[in-house]
Formats: sequence, C-alpha cells, structure tokens
Amino acid sequence: MKFAVITYNIPHLKTRQILDQIGATPMKVDVFAIPFRPFKPRDVVFKHRPDQHTDKATPDICRQYGFGYTDVAADADIPAGYDYYVITGAGILSPECVRGKRIINSHPGIIPSVRGLDAFKWAIYDGQPLGNTLHYIDEAVDMGDLITIEMTPVYIDDTLESLAQRHYDREIELLSRFADYVGRGTYTSPFPERPAPKRMPAATEHEMMARFDAYKQKFAEPSTKKEAARG
Repeated sequence: MKFAVITYNIPHLKTRQILDQIGATPMKVDVFAIPFRPFKPRDVVFKHRPDQHTDKATPDICRQYGFGYTDVAADADIPAGYDYYVITGAGILSPECVRGKRIINSHPGIIPSVRGLDAFKWAIYDGQPLGNTLHYIDEAVDMGDLITIEMTPVYIDDTLESLAQRHYDREIELLSRFADYVGRGTYTSPFPERPAPKRMPAATEHEMMARFDAYKQKFAEPSTKKEAARG
C-alpha cells in the first residue's frame, strides 16, 4: 500500500511525533506540506494541548527516515494515487482535496457526541466520556466514516493537566497506528449525535474547570498507577 501524510509547511510537533512513530517501523510515507495560515489570537484560560509550532523542521525529519517531502501551493495540489492519506496538521481541507481520496484524521473527542473544536474541554464541561476517534474525512465536520474509537482513562487522582496530557498522548498513539485499522471496514459509534460547538469562550472555560472534580467522580478509575503500569 502507498501512504501519504498531509501537514503544514512549518515545524509542527504532532507531525514530528507521528513521523517518529512511523519511522520506527518498515513503513514509508510521502509527506505533502500545505501553507500554514496563522490562527487568530484568542484568550485561553487552560491550554490543553502542547504548543504545536516549535519543533524540528519536517524536511529534516523526512530525510532522517527516507520519506518523500513535497511543498504544495494548496491542498488541491496534493496528488491522487495513494491508498490512504493521514492528516497530522491541517485546517479544514477543500472539497477538491478530499474528493476521491481516503483521508484519515484523528479527532480528540468521541464522534458523533463530541465534535468540533476544543473537544477535550467540551467533553468535561458537558459531562461526556473522553476518547479519541480515528475517522475518514468528508465534507462535513467530523462526520466521515468512523474507523475506531479509543477511550481515554480518567483517574480519581488526575489533575486537569495530567488528563489533558494523557488524552493528547493517546491521540498521537492512535494516529500512529492508523495502518493497523485500515481495511477493517467502518465502525458504528454507540454514542448519540450532538451538535458541534465552536471554540470554548474563556468564561465557559472557568466553569469547565469548576466541573472537573464532578467529572472525575462520574468517570474515574481508582488511580493513575494503572496508567504507569501500562507504560
């Protein structure tokens, strides 16, 4: 099978982490880098993901592992011909890019219950289970065919910071193993569909943080020692 990776044309932490994982296997990929357009600055009360835009240059990583690397002017210029494409960094892809391709994305929420932006925060605020979803991209937001869902464990002695880091690490691990899941058919989510919210406002973040102890009481296993034993 032929695999391609879609990312930004700037250093990107998640991309480096995924390529390091793939580089430890016999798999080879071609990387296509699309222009990065900066996000509008906004106030964030709780930063639930690591800073993504300070890391090793992607062309250097590709040379290290013998991966192909191509800068493209727009996502529509990414060629067809690969069996699967994996997103490690991109905004919403254009219909021209998506059409005719099997593009895999990891979403840090349980689809279709926790869709859209700031999924980690909205799951806690709304009292929803926490997990990552591997899915195919289509022209709707987080509504393509599902591949699998993996739950993120919550422990009674978690802090908001420790849970956010575990959830992010599980997202990286799941996407790195995408090839283990392709060809298995689609997955049917047991969770109900809910609307996709936008970014969480700062005032709502404060309320999300206030609800965290109740969230742990609802979902937590006894101790993070189980997670340490897993590692």
